Amino acid sequence: MAAVLDIHIAQAGDITRLQPLTHARHAPANGLGIARLADERVAPLKHAYPARAARHGCGKGKVAILEGIAGSSSAIDREEGFVAALEGTGIEVVSSLTANYSREEGATVTEDVLQANPELNAIYAHNDEMALGAVRAVAAAGRSAEIKIYGIDATDDALAAVESGEMAATVQQQPDVQIQIALENAVKYLGGETLEPLVNIPLKLIVKQ
Repeated sequence: MAAVLDIHIAQAGDITRLQPLTHARHAPANGLGIARLADERVAPLKHAYPARAARHGCGKGKVAILEGIAGSSSAIDREEGFVAALEGTGIEVVSSLTANYSREEGATVTEDVLQANPELNAIYAHNDEMALGAVRAVAAAGRSAEIKIYGIDATDDALAAVESGEMAATVQQQPDVQIQIALENAVKYLGGETLEPLVNIPLKLIVKQ
């Protein structure tokens, strides 16, 4: 889970009123704030890393998507960014189903996807838990050699799966970098500097070494 950091300052003349200074990843519901720091999931190509990895692994083919919680901002960003990154490639999205960020649901949904798609080259999951569920279902179906699985979050279990070859890649959101940049921007603001309204923080693609 990426860190979420809010830094508050008291406005001059009204110490009872606190205003958010910087927001790591999520903007405040009240719309107040000076700068928003977000990882690349909010950029136009958001989660392009798994798409790039998929392109490098098989320049054409069929991919299934395991979606997060329907309607959530993270699921929307990760879906739109991935699909946008595939434009102009020979990779076809043959299925995109919700598995609610759950490992168990990821396994169950993947079982259905495998039955409906005898030809499948990759599975992209909106998080590692669903990807790990897909790993289990794909292995049970005896199709691990033909299907590459990608996730997001770089959890310990996912890192182990990447190292063992069960997953092709995962994406790390670098919360330490988020915190560092949030603090740097807070210091800049307190020093009188004008901040960019949106600062994108790079993601890191993790593959087997």
